[in-house]
Amino acid sequence: MVWTRANRAALTMAFGFCMAAATRTDGLAQSQPKRDAFSAKTVNLSVGAGQDLKIDVFRWSTDDERSVLLGLLKNNNDKALYEAIQKAPSLGNMWTNEGLGYTIRYAYRDALDNGSERVILVTDIRFGAWSGQLWKPLRAVATADYPFSVIELRLNGTGGEGKMSLTSKVAADETGKTIALAAYDAAPVLLRSVKREPGPSK
Repeated sequence: MVWTRANRAALTMAFGFCMAAATRTDGLAQSQPKRDAFSAKTVNLSVGAGQDLKIDVFRWSTDDERSVLLGLLKNNNDKALYEAIQKAPSLGNMWTNEGLGYTIRYAYRDALDNGSERVILVTDIRFGAWSGQLWKPLRAVATADYPFSVIELRLNGTGGEGKMSLTSKVAADETGKTIALAAYDAAPVLLRSVKREPGPSK
């Protein structure tokens, strides 16, 4: 085959396109966000017990995102708080035994004084909404009927537990500057076998 100047130019351009595509692909791979994955099993519920909860957090709420929701909670503006939760960006998903997942609109983590990790997550609808059977605690408690769900997990080196807004009031944690569950220690455990997973759940 006789290589003309046009052949060489075409080959050079093709090589350049391949290299650029490889660079873009490699760049996308390097920029993929690290996901935090957790799992748990629901307990102490009259509706929703025994379900496997899988959690994928794509990113955590920024300081500004937390401040907006925290300010509305502190001002007791329930309607505005719920609207803000609905409009908040998607930060991940939670999966139950239902076919559809629940979008995480708020995600926060910190370390407690005892060395355990605390993770707080908020979805924009109640658990059980997709099946038409909202989750209910085993024992009725006097708490607000929130249209969203708040989960607070506590993890240490061997695992952990979790509680929900089904049985706890949602309050502002001034120290952590976050939405949290009030009187966490007194609330019943609703999530057992809480642990970190090595990768995305789905």
